[in-house]
Amino acid sequence: MDSLRLQNFRCIEDSGMIELRSINFFVGPNSSGKSSFLKFFPLLKQSIGYRKKGIFLWNGTEVDFQDFSTVVRNGTNSINISFTVHELNSLRSFRMQKDRIINSINVSFEIQNVEGQDLLKYMEFDFGERHIRCSFSNSNSVDILANNITSHLLKDKVFTRDTTSLFPRLFFSNSGRIDGDYSFACMAKLRKIAQKYVVNTSVRNIFPLYSDITITKEELRKRVEILWKVQLTDFEIEEILSLATYYNINNIIDTINVNMLQVAENTIYVGPLREATDRYYRYQNLAVDKIEADGSNLAMYLNNLTPDQIQHLNGWLEELFKFQVGIEASVGHVQILIKEQNKEMRNLVDSGFGYTQVLPILVNIWKALYLDTDESKTMKKLKDEHLIVIEQPELHLHPRFQAWFAQMLVKVVNKSKQGKKDIRFIIETHSEMILNKIGESVALSELDRNDAHVILFNALGEDMNKYIEKAEYSEDGYLNNWPIGFFAENVD
Repeated sequence: MDSLRLQNFRCIEDSGMIELRSINFFVGPNSSGKSSFLKFFPLLKQSIGYRKKGIFLWNGTEVDFQDFSTVVRNGTNSINISFTVHELNSLRSFRMQKDRIINSINVSFEIQNVEGQDLLKYMEFDFGERHIRCSFSNSNSVDILANNITSHLLKDKVFTRDTTSLFPRLFFSNSGRIDGDYSFACMAKLRKIAQKYVVNTSVRNIFPLYSDITITKEELRKRVEILWKVQLTDFEIEEILSLATYYNINNIIDTINVNMLQVAENTIYVGPLREATDRYYRYQNLAVDKIEADGSNLAMYLNNLTPDQIQHLNGWLEELFKFQVGIEASVGHVQILIKEQNKEMRNLVDSGFGYTQVLPILVNIWKALYLDTDESKTMKKLKDEHLIVIEQPELHLHPRFQAWFAQMLVKVVNKSKQGKKDIRFIIETHSEMILNKIGESVALSELDRNDAHVILFNALGEDMNKYIEKAEYSEDGYLNNWPIGFFAENVD
């Protein structure tokens, strides 16, 4: 996901399109909307993979928003969400057609409250020379616009059903015929165009015109010249492209859904209040492969790592933060141990509260950088992206540790860019130390200044032009468009 815009989401009237870079800091006073924006990502994560009537599961394992009414902004009745995704591997039903990469798709949709239920009002996709809009009624019927072709023009009846993905797939029927995933009327119209130029309208003569969901008008024109031995007008080329787009709507929806599934599965969310550490944890014979948002199962996760993985984790922690972690199991219980430089190994409880708060964050980052990989056959050709969302990582951390944390972000981003991973951080923070240390890394050419920026919420309260403003790092590491005295101690 490259950018995100939220409208009427919690206290956010309109965030504008916020670019998601490698390091994204969200700053601002309390109750300004920072956490609300961040919590969209765990909301997305918990909503994909479960059959549901609406788009989101408002109450789940990652976040609890209760229901739609507590999320939609006061005085409004609908939530609008827009985002861009890049480098999508196009899905198709035709095995003869080669995979192609879609450079970028713009996606937007609206959720509306109707008689107590939150329903999808429309979803809209733009990519290349294609524009698709699907409008939904309360009866699950759908009106489609695909470039210049509409479901009304084709006399298609289109329906939708509950989904486990982000967006629902569509089902077509025409003149009593149940077409299923693809429109018979759309194909009949395409054949009718072909009949004007070729006698044989077999699959061989029209298949290349609709089998590729990424084909451009110019490519389409060349294929027509080869297959039909004619030159069509711009209007006819546009009509064929529109029909091909309409016919492939479910393939386009599947392409977006698979990409968003990857985003959801590779999102790591660490909440602002990590669970206070116990001295001992009761051993559970479970294979734990992820860490809960509050870090409550960290002991079990560490206990599931192999000795080699623990050794690698400790090498990473020692290099960046001057400590190591250990795990010790005995008599049905597990304890987490910490070893600081020149000190004996001791229980995490005895090592300072800061360690209990930062350790789940650090282990999650190490996990994303070195362990997590997508082995799904569907995803193999997609980029290995990880989105790490953290609220207030600086809690209970000494300023020196905050500086180390900022330096760690720089090293992780640079290492991920060298490999095949794309790791991005979205961090809500009040730490001036972390922001300044990132600026120092930019000034020392340790970090590209375009890899990091700061999003300031309630900027109007700082005499700026918009509610949400963006501050960029200069080549010297200073923040441009930054309100003077934002972190000052004085109060009015």
